[in-house]
Amino acid sequence: MDIRAEYSRWLERAVDDSDLIEELRGLDPDGGEVSDRFYRDLAFGTGGLRGVLGAGTNRMNIYTVRRATQGLCAWLKASGGTPSVAIAHDSRIKSGLFAREAARVLAANGVTAWIYPRLEPTPALSWAVRYFHCGAGICVTASHNPAKYNGYKVYGPDGGQITLDAAERVQREIGGVDPFDGVKVTPWVMYAAIGPNAFRGYDDNGDLEGNFSNATGVSGPWITRGLLPAWANMGILRGADKAFDSYGNGFWAGVTGDITVMDALRIAWDFTYGTVSFDSSAFNRQGWMGALLVEYAFDWGTPGLVGWYATGDDANLGNGSERLPSISTGAMDNVFSNYALDGKVYIGRDAAMYNNLAGSWAIGLRVRDVSFIENLTHIFRVYYIGGTNSAGILDEARSRDFNPTPNNFGGQAYGVENMYLTDHDSAMEFGVTSVLDVYENLKVALDVGYIALWLDKSEDVWGSSKINGRDDTTRDAWNANLMFLYSF
Repeated sequence: MDIRAEYSRWLERAVDDSDLIEELRGLDPDGGEVSDRFYRDLAFGTGGLRGVLGAGTNRMNIYTVRRATQGLCAWLKASGGTPSVAIAHDSRIKSGLFAREAARVLAANGVTAWIYPRLEPTPALSWAVRYFHCGAGICVTASHNPAKYNGYKVYGPDGGQITLDAAERVQREIGGVDPFDGVKVTPWVMYAAIGPNAFRGYDDNGDLEGNFSNATGVSGPWITRGLLPAWANMGILRGADKAFDSYGNGFWAGVTGDITVMDALRIAWDFTYGTVSFDSSAFNRQGWMGALLVEYAFDWGTPGLVGWYATGDDANLGNGSERLPSISTGAMDNVFSNYALDGKVYIGRDAAMYNNLAGSWAIGLRVRDVSFIENLTHIFRVYYIGGTNSAGILDEARSRDFNPTPNNFGGQAYGVENMYLTDHDSAMEFGVTSVLDVYENLKVALDVGYIALWLDKSEDVWGSSKINGRDDTTRDAWNANLMFLYSF
């Protein structure tokens, strides 16, 4: 192994963990610290991996964990093992992160990951392997070793540590895996049965009092906005009395992909189709969404082009919705935006426009991993966002004595996100996220965002419709968040 070349490659490519980049930048390229980190690969044996936390092929980090998990997947498939793996982790530094990274690699390979949502000891992992009839188990722990260590133990289908023969086969599979390059494609499918009482409610006497009142509380707004057509509860859609008398059906399918080539070029995509159907077709909803990211890592940062397109409603208010349906007890995270959309990198005050991408399109530029000062990194972003909903649907709504508004003020209108942009409307987001690593466990994050909004206020589109229930003035939005994050 060319130690100097491998060190340079990690310095350029290990961008998914800022701690590793900072560590690598602080090393003397000609010193013994680099040699100790890169003179060999971390050994895999009957106890799995175990080593000092840090950057390099001879350290425990997300890349050695991903590489080991990819080798484990290859061994499972080659040996005909059950394509499912149980995962547990202890409270050591980055144990939870390593467990999640292992689960991501498993999912990308079509292997089911059963991951504990809390700290669990090794015997609990062995129990889970046997209970779920898994082909293997992973426990992220370094047992009695000092705090600077962590480990990745692999267990067989019997709940015990894998045999020497199995460990050697996994090691051979690991040897053929590059920690950075590769192609990952994950197809998926989901079905949901929507019960007849999901939306309707009853009065104190047990009599049916109307639709939608059951969908209340924390989960209610996301279910009703994501599964139903726009303004479904405003009495403008015919058939509400019989729409939910029997089970509805929800179906989603999609494929995600991630390609890394030429050491620095990354292409990632996501395509999703979904449909929800009820007794009355006026309440059906179906659509699709496609998103693409192309980015290239340089020494100074990683610029990338981002784009997506999601179908929007046509002008016919009675034929259901043409927007992608969604079901969630909260918002749906994405990596594109921390303000207009639901980014949730560090902050909670986001999704000023959308909780998901349905009914919109966009193109944008994102530059991440930019650093001018040691331990301080930045992400810069600018996006132009447009609507894909036909403006003609607004005339259709007004013809039924309903005056729609551009945003869902107070969450009153079902089937509508925070903003409902037509193909005549657009917005632009500018933002920057800065993160300062004060020391190992403490980060300070500042996020600043600005959204410029342009709505078509002509009479045949939004006219005098009021925003936020106040007036018909179109306003821009801005937001600044400062957070202190301490990891225990």
